[in-house]
Amino acid sequence: MIIVLYSKISLHFQEQCFEHYLQRLPKVMQRQVMQYQKWQDQQARLLGKLLLQSGCKVLQYPFDPLEHIEYTRFKRPYVPGDIDFNISHAGEYVICAIAGGYRCGIDIEKHKNISLLDYKTHFTKKEWLHIHTAKDNTTSFFTIWTQKEAIIKGDGRGMYLPLSAVTIQNGISLIDDQPWYIYPVPIGQSYTCHLAIDNPVATSDITAKYIAY
Repeated sequence: MIIVLYSKISLHFQEQCFEHYLQRLPKVMQRQVMQYQKWQDQQARLLGKLLLQSGCKVLQYPFDPLEHIEYTRFKRPYVPGDIDFNISHAGEYVICAIAGGYRCGIDIEKHKNISLLDYKTHFTKKEWLHIHTAKDNTTSFFTIWTQKEAIIKGDGRGMYLPLSAVTIQNGISLIDDQPWYIYPVPIGQSYTCHLAIDNPVATSDITAKYIAY
């Protein structure tokens, strides 16, 4: 089962409410959240951790995941056991994928005007042609970009694995003999989000839910 939980960064997150939820985090994570200067960054980090707690409860993980987070040599966070998770945020949204029995990666991006040439090296010639011949260059760019990002985040090596080395055909990417399956996650207008899973699942096995804190 895969759960995708998301929430909005809000101006209406009052200080008292923020402090209430901050206390749900281990002390070291509280300090990490407060190291950020902008309230949007603080809230994004806090919401990501709250979403992880909520998702693990649904999947009946027996512990508070925040008390058991460990890191791979590539600094990818994980919890011991059969649960995997990944967090992403962009614009006003924070999103967390929690998977029972699967590896997962997720990426969300807000559409914005960018210089496409600055990103050319991250795409294959075929992908680059597809982006430039698409009716909507921006949507095409962010579709391929979030798919690639979700895959490398699921793989766990992050940017140690170049985006240009990730190719996708018919919703599947093969990385070192490990297939990754891509699923779109509809979030909001002007946003693109994709989920990558290391085994195929029925779309009915993926539950997406908005949570308001």
